[in-house]
Amino acid sequence: MVLRLFDKTSDSKELKYLQSKIKEFRVPIKLRNDQYILVMTLNNEYVSMTYYHQHNNLIEICFIHTDLKFRKQGHSLKLVSDIIKKSKNINYASVIILPGCGSDKLFTKLGFTFVGENHMELIL
Repeated sequence: MVLRLFDKTSDSKELKYLQSKIKEFRVPIKLRNDQYILVMTLNNEYVSMTYYHQHNNLIEICFIHTDLKFRKQGHSLKLVSDIIKKSKNINYASVIILPGCGSDKLFTKLGFTFVGENHMELIL
């Protein structure tokens, strides 16, 4: 598995390719200073991605996607875990869980807890 981080300096052609692989989310073609996309590939084939913002001491996870044939193999867990471990000066991570999507199980494994009906947080 290869992890690749896209940021404001990333080539829009590569981000457009990523957009072609994900129908459920419109991948930003131009990222701002605080926006990142971490992509996982296997043998140059798209596996999974996480889109997130990093503001001061906060990581806000906005979207996670895994290709159908790679689901239920722990790839999303790996991506989010990697983001949290490698981010510096972060004290807090946050995510909004869409009703019925089941991603609360993933975030619970990482130590996130509900602080509202669909809002989960992790204090680092």
